Amino acid sequence: MKSIFFSFVFIGFLISAFSGYGQSQNTIVLKPGPEKGKDTYVWSLDANTPNGGSSIIIANAWTWQSVMGIQEAYFEFDLDSIREIISAGGQSLLSAKLSLFYHYLNEGSELEQTHYGSNFSVLQRVTTPWKEKYLTWNKRPEVTLENQVFIPSTANYREDLLDIDVTSLVRDMIAFPEESHGFLLRLKTEEIYRRLAFASSDHPNPEKWPELVLTLKCDAAVIAGFDYSIMDGYYHFADTSINADSWYWDFGDGYYSTVQNPVHAYFSTDTVEVCLTVTGACGSNTHCTVFKPSMMSVDQTVFNNSLTVYPNPADKKLSIKTDLPFGKYFDVTVYNSYGSLVKKKTKVNLSFGLEMNVSGLASGVYYIDILSEDVHVIKELIVKH
Repeated sequence: MKSIFFSFVFIGFLISAFSGYGQSQNTIVLKPGPEKGKDTYVWSLDANTPNGGSSIIIANAWTWQSVMGIQEAYFEFDLDSIREIISAGGQSLLSAKLSLFYHYLNEGSELEQTHYGSNFSVLQRVTTPWKEKYLTWNKRPEVTLENQVFIPSTANYREDLLDIDVTSLVRDMIAFPEESHGFLLRLKTEEIYRRLAFASSDHPNPEKWPELVLTLKCDAAVIAGFDYSIMDGYYHFADTSINADSWYWDFGDGYYSTVQNPVHAYFSTDTVEVCLTVTGACGSNTHCTVFKPSMMSVDQTVFNNSLTVYPNPADKKLSIKTDLPFGKYFDVTVYNSYGSLVKKKTKVNLSFGLEMNVSGLASGVYYIDILSEDVHVIKELIVKH
């Protein structure tokens, strides 16, 4: 197969990834060009000669030197990526629309073959494999009549056939990949003189390449939400989102987390906006809440000013000490930048100091959470090896 023009254009999907509410539909456009397009035609009067690489695909019943012959067209779109999206869950095929474009170029680069006659035609699903390079009339693949699509005769001799509804055919192709190898386009009645002629993926004008537009319905809309409670000076955030696979928390004070239900502490009284962005099979969604964190006590302010964390950046050992003779015990917890706990010491008297070994931590930014019954301080730590 030859490359896909614009590769895959995930129009709806890209929009939904940045929306405020999960989108219900995603649109994918497949328009393969010369490198990966797969299409050709076969001819009964030259039954052993392949025609891959032609700029046209044709369904035709005509005479050549008074001898009747028939031509039929085969073409296939690569649906593997669509199958992966649907099999991942949360999405299903809502519609599939096929467009075929009349082939003629005004430059006269090849003999024009127009649509002609009572060219009522039919699209059928090909059920056995074929290769463009080798397909001939005598090696035609098998097809099925199931969910075949009938196309009325063209209104004029240079008409584009736009938005042909092939939803049932494509659903079968997605559901039965081993028995689905593209489309056969043929005349319903293969009697002279009748013809359809369209551009192939080898046509010099990219706008005329065959096009399949797929609309996927999101069956699992993504909705963000959370609750929170305050216990022992910590804010406990509880995710209540629907159909979420990943989480990104912005606590509004410069700290972030990707865990589902994080615990966070604030050491400022400034009003903050906490936002949770969740992502799932059907896009992303964000929910925000504004609140004012609890006030710091005088003891906490004094303690914070007396606290020393050194060296910072740290390599092997870290010392934490207060210069004031606090007769209090503290829990000291170290979190990484994702909000995951990496070290913890309990019931520590920081007036005597605390040493922690950080040689086993990866280089990066960490947060030291120091908590007692009425004091709560967070310090930033940089580990650098």
